[in-house]
Amino acid sequence: ARALAALDAQAYVDLSVAMQTMMDGYVCILDNLEKNWEKLENPRGKNYGGYGSGGSSMVY
Repeated sequence: ARALAALDAQAYVDLSVAMQTMMDGYVCILDNLEKNWEKLENPRGKNYGGYGSGGSSMVY
């Protein structure tokens, strides 16, 4: 019974560490998204008109 309890406790600790690592990763991703949100929405800037002077932002 002690061996099973020790194994259960170790599994709990391992899962807890894995969950903390996963949360740290998600927080880093969220932080990067928040810092770069404007660049993600407008990758070439708000006033980018595309190729030529046609004003189209489509890339062919």
